[in-house]
Amino acid sequence: MRKRKMFGATTVLIAAMLGVFPAASAQAATSLTDTNFNGTSAGSQPSGFTISEAGGTVRAANVPSSSNRSVFLNDTSTTAYSSLKKTFTVQTGKIDAEFKFMQPSLVNSTKIFRLLSGTTAAVSIESYGGNISYRNADSTYVTLVSSYSANVWYSIRIVADPSTDKADVYVNGVKKASGVAFYTTVSNLDGFESYTPNSTAGSHYLDDILIKDVPTAIPSGALVVSASGGTGVYTTIQAAIDAIPANNTTPKTIYVKNGTYNEKLTFPANKPYITLIGESAAGTILSCADTASSAGSTTNSSCTFVRGSDFTAQDITFRNTAGASAGQAVALYVSGDRAAFRNVRVLGNQDSLYANNGRQYYRDSYIEGTVDYIFGGATAVFESCEIKSLGGGYVTAASTAQSTAYGYVFITSSLTRSGSLDDTTALGRPWQPYSSVTYLYTSMDTHIKPAGWDNWGNTANESTARYSEYGNTGAGAATSSRVSWAHQLTASQAAAINTQEVLAGSDNWDPAH
Repeated sequence: MRKRKMFGATTVLIAAMLGVFPAASAQAATSLTDTNFNGTSAGSQPSGFTISEAGGTVRAANVPSSSNRSVFLNDTSTTAYSSLKKTFTVQTGKIDAEFKFMQPSLVNSTKIFRLLSGTTAAVSIESYGGNISYRNADSTYVTLVSSYSANVWYSIRIVADPSTDKADVYVNGVKKASGVAFYTTVSNLDGFESYTPNSTAGSHYLDDILIKDVPTAIPSGALVVSASGGTGVYTTIQAAIDAIPANNTTPKTIYVKNGTYNEKLTFPANKPYITLIGESAAGTILSCADTASSAGSTTNSSCTFVRGSDFTAQDITFRNTAGASAGQAVALYVSGDRAAFRNVRVLGNQDSLYANNGRQYYRDSYIEGTVDYIFGGATAVFESCEIKSLGGGYVTAASTAQSTAYGYVFITSSLTRSGSLDDTTALGRPWQPYSSVTYLYTSMDTHIKPAGWDNWGNTANESTARYSEYGNTGAGAATSSRVSWAHQLTASQAAAINTQEVLAGSDNWDPAH
């Protein structure tokens, strides 16, 4: 049985300087483009773009919904195309570009998204042979999504580096191409475009286009943490947290250099506005090996507690190494409101992530485990994340309150597996009766059981648990054998659910933009 719990957050960059700052100039990521088309009236051309309507129209559309618009490139011509193009500040270093794509009817030869240097296409994502593909320099293709589906949204992310002419490409949170050569070698990137086929009619939607640079310098004013020590840095993360005044009202950043930090960490409730940044997601590891048995409770087993509000973490790993047979062993506990995690890894087995309270946002992140490895009572969105089962069990065990509209919502993410785990894993089971979990446009591998959901041995939960799905793909997404008490949403019901709707609250929090 599960135990009771505890709570945390602020902005700390783990490179805390004791008054002496590194020589390197510091900067934070700069948004080059951030467009969700919600500010454009349906039927109007979006502003700030170069648009060609030679083959049809390029207009904002009430898709998925009137409160969550996209841009529709509608091509009715067999001799011309419709296109959308935008420029941004010239970048000679690495950039991170992410967008959502959907086709109402499948059609090949769509240039879904191209990163440009002037008018030259450096990176090209295209529909080819019924697949979503990456175009190589010799015009062969790397398949990113085989036999993709119509009317399904896909999240595509490109991390491109013009200094090496190489790119990594992710679809729904999973890396599908690593270090692939640019379609055309260039010295910089300064824009993007999308266009329809020019030899056949064909249309598609784009939404949530977010492009930013990838800074390599330590952010200015950050508290720096380094396991190897050095002038003006902290050697433990907790020391950097402790250096932040209680009840601070200004953002603080902690920058942590690569290394493994074996610490039990607490970001306390009285220290909000902390940002925690690692030098790299795989190289900066916060770790412990506590278990519910050794620490006295599931909550106490947590390696990192985030109890303060307005906490952000990026490019870092939260890990519990207790092992597969250790029972409940939490890597990351979060109860602070408005907590955002980007490009993080949460590693463990049973009960890896305790998303317990408040509103939480996870994007471009990796979470692994076996049993109930995402659990608790928070309202949380997992967008473009890889959720990997290391063994048979349950992905979620939400304890959502009856009065809370949403529990866990997975959007354009991927449920993957380790090894041969066919039909071994349920999408969720209700820790509390009104458990709420929703999966939208998420890829599900063969480990997901045909029944989908589990009632935790209590048939009464079947009348209260709020489990729903829509637009999911993959072998584990078939709904024909799902339990009768789970809900298959209609298109209009699914369209009303998005990150902004789920997390807005009374303060209109929007961590996605």
